[in-house]
Amino acid sequence: MLSDDLALFIESPIVDATGLNGMHDLNLYCVPNPQRDGAVPCVFDAVHNQPGLRLVASKMKTPAVAVDHADQIPTCHSQGLRYL
Repeated sequence: MLSDDLALFIESPIVDATGLNGMHDLNLYCVPNPQRDGAVPCVFDAVHNQPGLRLVASKMKTPAVAVDHADQIPTCHSQGLRYL
């Protein structure tokens, strides 16, 4: 999915709210602008200018897992090794 690929590139979760279904063949061309910092703004421009989609920053609840305590030391049983 495009949203999954973009999320990896910009290192931020993306929720697909387009309502589009099915497979789409899409190539994005992105040339970083020296007046802007890094390649991430280039991706926002490419997504907007080429297929006509918008990436909108918003706050949403996302699932998370927090481990606050572990009673056992992890071991690797397949190799017979124990990590300390």
